[in-house]
Amino acid sequence: MIVETASGVIPSRSAALFLIDEVTEELVFQVALGPEAEQVKDLRVPLGHGIAGLVAVSGQPMAVSDAAEDPRQAADIAQSVGYAPGTVLCVPLFYDEEVMGVLELLDREGAASYGTQDIATLGLFANQAAVAIEQSMAQGSIAALLKEALRSSDETGQDLRTHALEERVEEFAAGVQRNPSHLRALELARLVGEISRRGEREAEACRIILEGFADYLRSRPEDAGNLAEDFG
Repeated sequence: MIVETASGVIPSRSAALFLIDEVTEELVFQVALGPEAEQVKDLRVPLGHGIAGLVAVSGQPMAVSDAAEDPRQAADIAQSVGYAPGTVLCVPLFYDEEVMGVLELLDREGAASYGTQDIATLGLFANQAAVAIEQSMAQGSIAALLKEALRSSDETGQDLRTHALEERVEEFAAGVQRNPSHLRALELARLVGEISRRGEREAEACRIILEGFADYLRSRPEDAGNLAEDFG
């Protein structure tokens, strides 16, 4: 919906959203709109290759007014898809100061090329897309983790009660996403888990630090009530 709206607000023939696969160091198509959408949906683009790959590596937006003559354009991909865009606008998707993907528009309609205002506008859509994607991934991770725990307690996997609980898990995960304090707590839990996996000494040091901080907060009268409400 975000990509479709962006291509409508900034009239363009085609649009695409890529996410970075950190394992293979490639951009993977997640959303493709336009006449050639079917041909590009399975493509992977190496980081640093083409305009999208360069934006993913540099974290800087890029607008190209004559892509056919620009050496940065991925001519091999254009040839394989059978579509060579004339103008290109590509912006990075940032989340927690890290590039997670790029949002790209092709062939500006109603103007000779993409301008500075187009870059700023598409950047706003990219910010929305990054937040939506991260929340979707978090919700999916929470639901998958809990559902796996439920399945492990039911060897047959066919128990109706387990199925009903899995549906409740989906509702729970969605509810967590709507509550920022829950998301912060889950992020802290993830960090503690990462530290704990390093070894017993690291886990013990983490526990001591957290307990010391909690004791400090309890000693502050203005925070005592809030802390008791949060953890009690």
